[in-house]
Amino acid sequence: MSYLVLFASRYEFEDTSGRLIKGTKLIYCDSPITELNSKGLPPITVTGDYGLFNKLSAVPGLYDLSFRMKPDSKGKASLSLTDLSPVDPLDDILSPHVSLALDYASPR
Repeated sequence: MSYLVLFASRYEFEDTSGRLIKGTKLIYCDSPITELNSKGLPPITVTGDYGLFNKLSAVPGLYDLSFRMKPDSKGKASLSLTDLSPVDPLDDILSPHVSLALDYASPR
């Protein structure tokens, strides 16, 4: 299924026990919400393997995302990103708007 990926980063650090922790963090949007007290595209954060970052060609963009659900350390459901593939980089649509927003936000 295709999702709008807004942001991606990868991380690599040692935890307090010296174990290496690596991964990719992705923030994406699913379907718009229109409810009594909510409207818009709520951002969703998910993590996956470190190497998935290299599969991102352009962000923001539309990507097919695959997930796996597994229990976390407390037994609650946790969603993990398992794969992604680009659908549309959205450069032609978003670039003028991003440039305009950056111009507007820059100090005068």
